[in-house]
Amino acid sequence: MFHGKIASVCPCSSVDRAAASGAVEGSSSLPRGTFYLTPGMVPVLWEGCLPGVFFGVKMETLQAILTRKSVREYTTQPVPDEMVREILEAAMQAPSAMNRQPWHFILVGDRSQLDALAAILRFGQMLKTAPLGIVVCGDLELDKQRGYWVQDCSAATQNLLVAAHDRGLGAVWLGVYPVEERVLALKKLLGLPEQVVPLCVISLGYPAAKPEPPEKRFDPDRLHYNRW
Repeated sequence: MFHGKIASVCPCSSVDRAAASGAVEGSSSLPRGTFYLTPGMVPVLWEGCLPGVFFGVKMETLQAILTRKSVREYTTQPVPDEMVREILEAAMQAPSAMNRQPWHFILVGDRSQLDALAAILRFGQMLKTAPLGIVVCGDLELDKQRGYWVQDCSAATQNLLVAAHDRGLGAVWLGVYPVEERVLALKKLLGLPEQVVPLCVISLGYPAAKPEPPEKRFDPDRLHYNRW
C-alpha cells in the first residue's frame, strides 16, 4: 500500500526522480512487477516509473471516457475559441498510420451553414440549435496507406468527443462517410478539394440540461481470448 499521495501528474522517468519529488514516499524501495493500491484503491503494476495519471488518486481520463454520452440539446452560449483550440489539440494528438495525420477540421459557426448541414444529415437536426459544428475530413493525398485515413480520423474524432466532455461541452458524432450522397453533398456545400473526404460532423455546444449518466456497456460476452 502506498503511503504517499500523488498530488499531480508526475512526468518522472525513474523511481529516483519520483522519490526525490516527494510524489511517492519510499518509492525507490518498491519491488518491481508487484500490484499495489493507490490511496484511491486503484490497482497499479509497479514497473519502476510513474506512468502519468496511473498513480493518481482520480483516473480522470477513464472518468471522461466512461461518463461521456451524446448530447443533442444546447444552450445559446457560444463555445470559447480557446476551448475549441484545446479540444482540437486533443483531436490532433490521435495516433495515425505512419504518423501521416491525414485530418482536416472545418469549423462551422455560420447559422446558414449549420442549417444546411442539418438539411443534408437526416439525424443531424440538433445542428439547427448548436453554436458550432466541426466537420472531420480525411486528406487522401496524406493517406499513404490507402484506406487508413478512416481509422486515423475516427481516432481523432473520439479524442475530440472525450476532450469536449472533459471541458463541460456536449457533442454528437454524425456519420457522413461512406454514404455517398452525404459525402457528395458536404463536399459541394463546403467546397472541399477532390482529395478531401468528409468522415463525420460533430455537433457541439453547452448542454441545455445535465445529461443522465450513460448505461454501462461493458459486456464480457464480447471478450475472446487467444482466438474466437
